[in-house]
Amino acid sequence: MNKKLLRTGVLGFFLLTGSAPGAVLAQSLSDFDDHWLAAACTQVPVRGRLVGEVSDTAHGVAIGPIARRTLVLYCNVDADSYHNQIQLVAEDNSPHVQVTATLFQQDILTPGAAPTAIVSVATEDKPGLQVATVFFEPALEPDELFYMYFVKIEVVRKTYAPVLVYSVSMQDVL
Repeated sequence: MNKKLLRTGVLGFFLLTGSAPGAVLAQSLSDFDDHWLAAACTQVPVRGRLVGEVSDTAHGVAIGPIARRTLVLYCNVDADSYHNQIQLVAEDNSPHVQVTATLFQQDILTPGAAPTAIVSVATEDKPGLQVATVFFEPALEPDELFYMYFVKIEVVRKTYAPVLVYSVSMQDVL
């Protein structure tokens, strides 16, 4: 999804609903160059059904799985600049939930080539709002002539406790 379209959609949602992101989410967004709102990413259906539910919370717009399901989301990355840090913002009310975001690079010139994981970031196995950040080397120097990039967000629940995913962000840290 185009970053400008996503940012416009997020702004439009906040203007329409009167909601604004909470302090933690707003701070994390202001520090990063590129952002992907998890609720705007593509859901992977389970047995033909979407298992994610979008909600408006005190911390902003989020998506979480319904029932005791694993939720998988894909966010297209318009990698137009150098990045060496990735951040995931998520919240849960159980020590039995983990949210992982993995940045992948996919060779678009080689048919059947498997995507290559570049870096992963995960929340800890504890309740509450979490901001997980990882620096990575070598940094992502995008080559959009030969590769496409995407982030896979995976929510794994072992209980029925609620879990919400807010965003994934990347930046260049000098």
